[in-house]
Amino acid sequence: MIGRDGQLRQAEVVQSSGHTELDQAALDTVHGAGPYRPFDSAMGELDSLSITRVWRFGQGNHFGVR
Repeated sequence: MIGRDGQLRQAEVVQSSGHTELDQAALDTVHGAGPYRPFDSAMGELDSLSITRVWRFGQGNHFGVR
């Protein structure tokens, strides 16, 4: 969840991949992308924004230090 000021308020894995490393990589990506841009006037009086993202990791995908 992102607050009106662009700060990440909450990030969670709703359904685990079954691999702690992959779940953590997804969370690290969301945290590392912050802070996000503050909301502008076009977003009205919205005080937070929730985004649901499906991550798909396949064979050949690599993350971390090699």
